[in-house]
Formats: sequence, structure tokens, C-alpha cells
Amino acid sequence: MKLLCIGDSLTFGYETDISKKWTRLLEKELNIEVINFGINGDTTSGMLSRFISAITQFKPTHCLIFGGTNDLWFGLNDAFIMSNVYGMCKNIQVIIYLYLNPLRR
Repeated sequence: MKLLCIGDSLTFGYETDISKKWTRLLEKELNIEVINFGINGDTTSGMLSRFISAITQFKPTHCLIFGGTNDLWFGLNDAFIMSNVYGMCKNIQVIIYLYLNPLRR
């Protein structure tokens, strides 16, 4: 299994030592290859725009999508966020992790 993790600073592991990033710990725990393709401050639009090149470059078997927090911070519409996520759910096994704020109306 080769897992591409695409997302924002929560994926990247902002201000975390590289040996303690969750993607590195996951790689060691599961004994699989994990590619951390998180970018600090990224949105689902940014993730979608670099998704195809990431799939082409790394050739993962699975993809974990972990983003949307910055979209919520910028007040983007939930339907718009989900359409970006759905756009990444083609031609590969996808695991989606979205932070949803239950207090948001």
C-alpha cells in the first residue's frame, strides 16, 4: 500500500518535528509508504488543483484527503468544499477526513 496524504497544515504537521508528524508515525506503525503532501494554509481548491499531478508523480494506491479547515475559516460554502473533495474521489481509493464544526450554521 502506498498512501498519499493531501491536505493543509493539519496534514503537513505544522510546527511538528518531522519524526513526530502523524504521517511519519502512521508509516512506521502500518509499515507502508506514506507521502505527506500537505501544505500549510491550503484549501480544498488548492488541493484539487494539485491532485492529478500528485497522483501522476507518486502513483499511490490510496489517498487520504484531510482538509477543509481553511475553507471553513474563509467562510466558503459547504457545497463548494464538498464539490472540491468529490473532484478528488475519482480513479483511486480515497479516505476522507473532514473537520466539521457542529456549531456552524
